[in-house]
Amino acid sequence: MIIVFSHAHPSISKGGAEVSAYTLYKGLLALGQKAAFVAMCPEAQLAKVRFETPDEHTIAYQPARYDHYFHLAEPSQVGAMAELVQALQPSAMVFHHFLFIGINTVRRLAERFAVPSVLVLHEFLAICHHHGQMVTRPKKKLCTSAGAVHCAGCFPEHDAEEFNVRKQSFLSAMMLMTRLVSPSHFLASRFIEWGIPKRQLAVIENGLAGYVPPPPTADKPPPLRAASGLPWQRSEAAPRAVQTVFGYFGQINPFKGIDQILDALDLLPASVAGAATIRVRIHGNVVGVTEEFQKRFEDAQAKDPRIEYVGPYNNQDVHQLMQACDYIVMASKWWENSPVVIQEAYAAERPVIVPGLGGMAEKVTEGVSGHHFKPNDPEDLARVLLKCASRPGARKKMQLPRPLTAAQMAKRYLVAAGLGPTDGPHANKPGQPRPQAEGIH
Repeated sequence: MIIVFSHAHPSISKGGAEVSAYTLYKGLLALGQKAAFVAMCPEAQLAKVRFETPDEHTIAYQPARYDHYFHLAEPSQVGAMAELVQALQPSAMVFHHFLFIGINTVRRLAERFAVPSVLVLHEFLAICHHHGQMVTRPKKKLCTSAGAVHCAGCFPEHDAEEFNVRKQSFLSAMMLMTRLVSPSHFLASRFIEWGIPKRQLAVIENGLAGYVPPPPTADKPPPLRAASGLPWQRSEAAPRAVQTVFGYFGQINPFKGIDQILDALDLLPASVAGAATIRVRIHGNVVGVTEEFQKRFEDAQAKDPRIEYVGPYNNQDVHQLMQACDYIVMASKWWENSPVVIQEAYAAERPVIVPGLGGMAEKVTEGVSGHHFKPNDPEDLARVLLKCASRPGARKKMQLPRPLTAAQMAKRYLVAAGLGPTDGPHANKPGQPRPQAEGIH
């Protein structure tokens, strides 16, 4: 029994980490592995959880009692987790985050159950107390390294010694892991600089649930599900106006850079190259924004016909929604690690426009699978949008990578944990060293 732990259940929360954790779980089942999915859930939301399979479990917690600085769960929660794991009798454990699970829970379970254990790093939360963004506080400047004195400058309510204790708490638990997994080389490099031995890190891309790679002779990948008659769904063969549609997908919050997209549009003329036009279609929830931003966003929708705010979307519909766009655009202001939006865009055969930051720049090859623009530079983003709109046929000539399926992702995790493959030239034989991290030198 391989247990996959998640900081939330995807039936009530659709963040990248919990979706990735569930994708791994479904991938293990697809490989014929016996697996269980254990998700943390705020006590007040337990009634909203919906299970798809028999071996899914929740552990309730009180958000107000979770220590967000040291990331410690309360003792009763740690005990409940240990009892459940004891009943499940795991052969391996994968912690797809430590948030709400508690780094003390990770340590306790690793010490008590002598089985291969993997911890997945989704952002810089262990390194950076500022939501794991590695962005300074309060000026919100990009931060390139962490240090106790430097971090105490961002959070004067905690002194440098507290930051040292926090770091050692994380490191002591991480050293108990069979392997740490990062979905990007960029994130892995930051953790190596922070103190994790590179031999303990593996880079494994997130898989995409429901994705079926096209056969080698096919020109187009099949849709994730049957066409649903969604708005803006179009046929590539149908005649269309000379219009380039840029789609934004994801939360609309202070770190995601929607303001940069609005700034870029302000710099662009209403039309380019004669009849060619630009349209920006924004999909997602508005979360944690200021009143000033909210007003600007609403005013932009009212005054600029190029902007269309679609609102929240069901993840099952993302394939069709993306295919109604020409490019997918991201404008994040922090070092995003491995946004699932990029994988979804590639599955929908759409190139991606990203700032030259972190895992975003790593996942998108300039001119091949999309375009880069200078971080926090609306003028350069405007330049890229204009270039794409002026060359409407360029998108179809790009060479986009294929995402991993859930099963392909699960196979790589089995190797990282020392559990596979079980035969063939790459088999993990008794007495052999664990496989080295992918691409970390």
